Amino acid sequence: KLKKSSAPMARHVLEMKEQIGQLAARLAKLPRSRLKNATKRAAVLVPICTVKGGEPSILYNLRSQHMTSHAGEVSFPGGREEKGDASLVETALREAEEEMGLPRKRVTVLGQLEEVKSKHGLAVTPVIGIVDGIIDLKTDNLVNPESGEIEENFTVTLKDLYNPSNWVLVRQNL
Repeated sequence: KLKKSSAPMARHVLEMKEQIGQLAARLAKLPRSRLKNATKRAAVLVPICTVKGGEPSILYNLRSQHMTSHAGEVSFPGGREEKGDASLVETALREAEEEMGLPRKRVTVLGQLEEVKSKHGLAVTPVIGIVDGIIDLKTDNLVNPESGEIEENFTVTLKDLYNPSNWVLVRQNL
């Protein structure tokens, strides 16, 4: 499904290796506190990828309009922890494979962020991972039609995410 690049990594990706190492080290130092009163847990994968053209980006999903929960929302691949999951990292990787067909072996996990409470009361752990290879959304099928959960995928470059002029603060009560 995803193309493994045999070409040398783009120069800026190699330059980012040190920053990625620093990010992984910082993630490892984060406290692993759990939310109080959370009985159900979930995890999402925050996939950092390289898109055609070499830009480091974050891969997002647009949820199907037909879903009973989170219909039409922008999301990361993820879901509830299942009994067979060895960890919340495993939950995030399993869900990415089920929803997107993204093989676990293509993701290098850098670490986890602290749990956050979802609007449905779940304790959600964001798992940060690097996707191996180049992703071309025009030719790579990252929507598993059997799951029916994802309508489409899109990416936002890290450069655009880092640019403060692209940010808008919206407050909402959950």
